[in-house]
Amino acid sequence: TVSTLAACLASLADTPASLMRPRAPKAGKRVLLEYIRPLWRRMSFNHKVTARNLLRYQKRFWMTVIGIGGCTSLIIAGFGIRASLLSTMSRQYEEIYHYTAQVAVADNLLDTEREAIDRYLSSSADVADSLPCYLTSVTAETGTYSTTAYLEAADPGRIGDFVTLRTMEGQPLTVPEEGAVIDQKLSELLDAEPGDTITVDGDTRAEITVAAATVIAVSTGEMRVDGGAGALVALLVLKSGFDVAHETIDQLLGGRPDPELVRQLAEEVRKTDMVVGVHDLIVHDYGPGRVMASVHAEVPDNADIVRAHEAIDEAERRIYADLHVPIVIHLDPVTVGSERVDAVRAQVLEAVKAENPRFSIHDFRMTDGQNRINLIFDIAVPVGMKQDERAQALSHIEARLREKDARYRMVAHVDENYQEA
Repeated sequence: TVSTLAACLASLADTPASLMRPRAPKAGKRVLLEYIRPLWRRMSFNHKVTARNLLRYQKRFWMTVIGIGGCTSLIIAGFGIRASLLSTMSRQYEEIYHYTAQVAVADNLLDTEREAIDRYLSSSADVADSLPCYLTSVTAETGTYSTTAYLEAADPGRIGDFVTLRTMEGQPLTVPEEGAVIDQKLSELLDAEPGDTITVDGDTRAEITVAAATVIAVSTGEMRVDGGAGALVALLVLKSGFDVAHETIDQLLGGRPDPELVRQLAEEVRKTDMVVGVHDLIVHDYGPGRVMASVHAEVPDNADIVRAHEAIDEAERRIYADLHVPIVIHLDPVTVGSERVDAVRAQVLEAVKAENPRFSIHDFRMTDGQNRINLIFDIAVPVGMKQDERAQALSHIEARLREKDARYRMVAHVDENYQEA
């Protein structure tokens, strides 16, 4: 095609040296606000970075717009739910329920006790009126469905003084001498209409004829929040939250510690009495006031273990008092003062540094035999180094050691140097 021919001619017209060099990246584009110099100069660095990210990267822009819009929609939905619930409470306890409290009495109440309660309710100045009723939980059944319901029995002629019974359209209802009145929800669950028969199974099992099936016994109000719109907003907010969490997962699971704090911790441990080396320092940073650390401290293997333990305990208390960081110090015995061991350790360190200056060793020990000398140590490599790179580096180090003495056999354990992380 013409476009392919044009691209080929442009490449053929260039020099081979230019074609071999990597293509230069595109120059960064300015955003509109940068041309408004008085405004741009007065913006803080964080505001400038935010403006560039939003205006130059569409994904971040739309993620911000959708996130803010979704959160705003949730706030509006919350106010709508609040208004609906407040109107429901007012409607329930001002228009439907007219009593103030319910008092439950035991089933095994004596006749004299029941008469005393009746006398108090009828004579007390604090009680305007009362109505005996029976309330229990039953299983309501029809041929299509079964569910749990509350059965309430009271004087049909007086129930209207305490509870207003009405249909969904607001038409008043009266409790019949025979049969029962059920609410709309139970009617829908049992698929029961006026004139149908339902079975209630509680202390006894009986069949009841439905007299009315549209009464609002417990008002639920009218929720003016669209469920579909709420689900859509929830999905948008979830997507936005996932994108934000993906970028900040390190902070959520434990952020990278302050390098200055790592240096101070290592220095404090090193200046502890009897400590000759420090390795495997790990700092867990979960935010201000939530930093903890652990470290291995090397002490001479011929030292008094009680004195060494006292020195380690003193170091833990000192570090917590000075840096406010709880730290656990593990004691590692190492051989010191042996010319033979020190000389071989120096050879190993030289071979390790020749492979990578960022490598280090610790916990060095050796078994010195006539035909075989095992060099046992831990080698610390940078965090994130790939497994194949580690294996290749260990192979090169062992080859260098064999050149110094063919009897050397390297037994190395690789761990990561978090002090450089």
